[in-house]
Amino acid sequence: MIVEGAFDVAKLVEAGIRNTVASFGAHLADTQLPRLELIGMHLGVRKVLLAYDRDRAGRDGEERARELLQTAGFEVIGFDWEMTFPSPRRGAVGIPADITDVGKLTVEQVQWLRARCAI
Repeated sequence: MIVEGAFDVAKLVEAGIRNTVASFGAHLADTQLPRLELIGMHLGVRKVLLAYDRDRAGRDGEERARELLQTAGFEVIGFDWEMTFPSPRRGAVGIPADITDVGKLTVEQVQWLRARCAI
């Protein structure tokens, strides 16, 4: 999993998800790619979830990162900030609009999303 910042990584680690790194901004640099390839090779990782922030910079950065990672042979999935889940009492429930990055989710929310294979 690739996220934008250190606080996003910290939240994921706190929630028990340790297979994550930060690009330190919504821009995956060409110079970061060899390191990700090395990690992927040693750990057998070929599938990446990009969870950049829910803003214009995050969307643009995700598009560029997706292209770079796919060129390197990774399968890339983008985190769907607009996903909804059925609720018997409230209908379709989504991630609140004021939660704009992974670091703003609670540990419980991250674990709930992980249990549903969304993270």
